[in-house]
Amino acid sequence: MLLMSSQRHSKIEQQEATIAELKSTLAQQQKSFQSKLAEQEKRIPSRGLDSKGGHGNADENSAEQSDAIRARCKDPCEWP
Repeated sequence: MLLMSSQRHSKIEQQEATIAELKSTLAQQQKSFQSKLAEQEKRIPSRGLDSKGGHGNADENSAEQSDAIRARCKDPCEWP
């Protein structure tokens, strides 16, 4: 019985290590994604259109779009 418990404990430790590694990889990928997204946002010229198709403040629209994108891309490692 003690051997089974030890094997389970070892398996759990192995799974925890794998989870930690995956979380770290995910965090690195998200940082890379956010960085590339920010670069692309700088390169793409804004048309200056507001949500109704009219010409609004291009900087304001770009900031709102960036905020919306970032809100959808929160770090799942921080989820409860």
